[in-house]
Amino acid sequence: MTKQEYKQMLETMRKELDSLLELQEDTEQKIAQLKQAIISLAPLAKESNEPRSFWDSVLGELRTIGITDGIREILRAAYPQKLTPVEIKEQLKAAGQNLSGHKNVMASIHSTLKRMLENEEITTSDDGLTYGWRRKFGKLSDMK
Repeated sequence: MTKQEYKQMLETMRKELDSLLELQEDTEQKIAQLKQAIISLAPLAKESNEPRSFWDSVLGELRTIGITDGIREILRAAYPQKLTPVEIKEQLKAAGQNLSGHKNVMASIHSTLKRMLENEEITTSDDGLTYGWRRKFGKLSDMK
């Protein structure tokens, strides 16, 4: 193979990798949205005499994740919408997140958001009043 053919092959592989990473990000966002929907709908669909199911254990796992992962899930699911720290707190509570270990929940949320901003995981607007998920790649629908 010639040097030009290797360059062309490398460029093709880079484009394919970019496309797959974008698809992965879209999939992760959809998973986060479905988790949020399941958490919201599960209590409405459960009957009192129903035995414990696989989904009950999934819900239990979702409710026991840490505050940072909980915020990630909420912001990823809400993308492209931005949320205030209070809205994030309300969604954490609605998801059944155990916040009792935090003396000051809002301070924990703010410090987590600050750390996530420093790590460039999220974005902020309105002078820090709202926060949103930072996608590494564009949406697939934008690529057409």
